[in-house]
Amino acid sequence: MIYPRCKADHDQIYVNAEGYLLPCCWIGNQPHLEEYQNFLGAELYESCDLKKVNFANAVNGPAQKKLEESWTSTQPFSACKEFCSRRLNQEESSSKQGTNERERLTLS
Repeated sequence: MIYPRCKADHDQIYVNAEGYLLPCCWIGNQPHLEEYQNFLGAELYESCDLKKVNFANAVNGPAQKKLEESWTSTQPFSACKEFCSRRLNQEESSSKQGTNERERLTLS
């Protein structure tokens, strides 16, 4: 079972340096980025390019739908399986958000 943090954490997304909208930073970095490109195929991956499509179309587009469909399949996308196969309880989620906030404030 997949408990997608990209949806649970207020619909977070990731835009990489090339301008591609991706569901999360785990998918947006190697080794998962290349695997994601292969999973989607060239045409679907290009539908995530914010230089070519508008934000709403990328967020709600066919690439995101294909990824979400994998969550209920017997073979969910590997990064989702690796990082989102365990449900975070409210305490863990709040703790992580607080830690990130403290780190952000410390680095500012």
